[in-house]
Amino acid sequence: MRTTLSRRGSGGDLRSTSTRLQYLKGRASVSYDEIEEHKEDLGELRRRVEDELSRDEQKLSFLKGKLGRAKELESLMDRTLSTFDARLLLLEGVIDPIHQETLKLTHARENLNTVGTLLTEVLRYQAVSRDSRTTLDKSPVDGLDDYISTLEKVKEALEFFEHEAPENPEVCVLQELHCNGLAALQAHLGKLVQENSIISTQKELLAMTPSEVLHCPSMLPEDITAAVIKVAGYLIKAGEAATACRVYARVRCDLLASCLEGGGGSWTVAAGGSDTSHGSRTSQGRSSTVRRLKSIRRKSASQLPPGEGGTAAGGSDTVGGGAIARSSNTSGPRGHKRTPSVDKSGDRNFELDPEMDPVKLYEKGSHPFYQYFAAVAVALQREMTLVRRVFADPNLSVHVIKSICVPQITTSIKYGEILIGSMSRRSLRGPAGLCLLDFLLLFADGKQAELTLILGACEDQAIASQFYTMVHSFAQLARQSLLEFQDYTQEGGQKRLPNDGTVHELTSNTTSFLSALHDYTQVAGFLLSWDGATVPDDRSQLGCQSLEEATPTLVRWIGGVLDILCDNIARKARSYEDHALNCIFLINNYNYIFTTIQASSFCRDFRSVDPQVDTKYLSLIQTKREEYKKVTWDHIVEYVSLDAAIDVSGGLSKKQREAIKDKYSGFNEAFDLVVETQVNYTVPDAAVRESVTTDNINLIVPRYKQFDDRYRTSGFTNKNPHKYLKYQADQIEKRLRTLFSGT
Repeated sequence: MRTTLSRRGSGGDLRSTSTRLQYLKGRASVSYDEIEEHKEDLGELRRRVEDELSRDEQKLSFLKGKLGRAKELESLMDRTLSTFDARLLLLEGVIDPIHQETLKLTHARENLNTVGTLLTEVLRYQAVSRDSRTTLDKSPVDGLDDYISTLEKVKEALEFFEHEAPENPEVCVLQELHCNGLAALQAHLGKLVQENSIISTQKELLAMTPSEVLHCPSMLPEDITAAVIKVAGYLIKAGEAATACRVYARVRCDLLASCLEGGGGSWTVAAGGSDTSHGSRTSQGRSSTVRRLKSIRRKSASQLPPGEGGTAAGGSDTVGGGAIARSSNTSGPRGHKRTPSVDKSGDRNFELDPEMDPVKLYEKGSHPFYQYFAAVAVALQREMTLVRRVFADPNLSVHVIKSICVPQITTSIKYGEILIGSMSRRSLRGPAGLCLLDFLLLFADGKQAELTLILGACEDQAIASQFYTMVHSFAQLARQSLLEFQDYTQEGGQKRLPNDGTVHELTSNTTSFLSALHDYTQVAGFLLSWDGATVPDDRSQLGCQSLEEATPTLVRWIGGVLDILCDNIARKARSYEDHALNCIFLINNYNYIFTTIQASSFCRDFRSVDPQVDTKYLSLIQTKREEYKKVTWDHIVEYVSLDAAIDVSGGLSKKQREAIKDKYSGFNEAFDLVVETQVNYTVPDAAVRESVTTDNINLIVPRYKQFDDRYRTSGFTNKNPHKYLKYQADQIEKRLRTLFSGT
């Protein structure tokens, strides 16, 4: 077995060795082939290297030849440059003297040219005063552009002589011409503005739309505006900015004052009564007040920035010999100015009108102070627009705006303070209260942005403080008026009640006033939530709230006032001796309040604040209707009720006949008394009148018909049937329909 394994092992080794030899022979054969291929590649590479070496040797030989030629050229150039340098030295020695002479001649020529130029300028400027005098002696009206260009030449000549020859006599001549020319331009500026201004009346100012106020000033014709801008611009350029501002501001301020004061009429406070105890004393004091206001206005008109003075040169109202008139009754040659109707006395009456109807409500925006202040706001905004066109420099325009606006705002505030003093001594309920609310709405709503803009443009904290103090005083009075109205509703009203039971005057006046508050919701809501003293951080928000905040406050207050009114009316109704008239009176008043709520712009807000408001008033009305039926008809219905003890099928006894007679006669007497009395009562609301009448018919007629049908033919009377059988059922209905007609 071992021999067998040994053989097997030696056989395997032989086979593996044989395989290995065959593999090595194959590899040797492959290596030989590769060597042969590499020999061929090396031979090719050698040939390429030898070719490149041959070409490089040729290039090197060419470069050596070129290098030798370059050395020869270098030697030749060196010899040439040496020769040229020697020649340049010889040339410099010849040219240098000539150059020195040329420099001397050039300097002399420049001096001659300078002298010639100066002589030319001197001769040209020397003639300026002579040539310009003819033009400057004329008015700028004859040719504004030529006048300004001539004045510019005078200024140029004056600057030349002041710099080059200050001792020249022409300096004084030119200075005089220049000063007179500037003065003439100043006078012309004032004349242009005064004679060509288009004066808008107060009515026209109030009718203007915002776009007309901001974009279409229409205060000067366009060509005149262009001329004013040109003259003012030149004066500013000439260093006369202060004078130009002063002249323009004074003329515009005077024209604006005459326009706004020309409204005339008396400024009355619409209130429910008058107090004449202060009349004579106030009348005596008004003229002095007006004089004081005019003095304040003149003083404010002269206010300009420090160093600019309050009048033109010379301390008078004439500028450069051209008088600037202060009269408002000037009509320019162009026919652009309209003369307002001036209140010569300057007096504005702030007293209460004793003939004012206390029942008539105030019409929104109708008070003269409201219209005056609104017109002032529009006029000043237009003035600001025009000023910014004429004076493009913001630093100048703000001073002009202040000079124009401050006097008017000051005057308006003084008028407001006088009005506040007058109103503080009067009853403020009713129309006067609406008037105050209207003032606050003017200050806090439509004109607030304009007023804030104007006050900001004036840059005068004192004026702004005075204005907001006035607004605060108006707000306090307006709040007082609302509280007074609430107190009056609780205790006031005529003690004498209407004989026909119609709506009481207190009810109609109260509901009318409360309905009118809808136009002043934002103001009234603020006042009712305000303590009367606290001032908001942003004073421009004094007197106004958003609708979302103000509406619930106002509606709750109105609801409380109506509750007070109902209590007051109920107390007054107790004065009626006739209980039925008491009921009709309350039905009329409750229904009037209810229908007013229904028709009011606050209706939805009422229901939002108090969802039971309709139910409350309908319940009050229904309760009084039931009470009316009870006190009026219950005892009458008893007369026509059927008596089961009376049997008409058989013969009637004397007692039964007497009982039926008593029922008929009692009904007739009681019914006639009710009809004769209540035919004079009034239910003005047609729907309520029809409803109450229908209730009466439904209550009486069926019962009477049933009663009459049963007993009319029973034979209870034979001698005097007309005495008892007075009415048919249809006659009863007809008579019931005559009730509450007030005849």
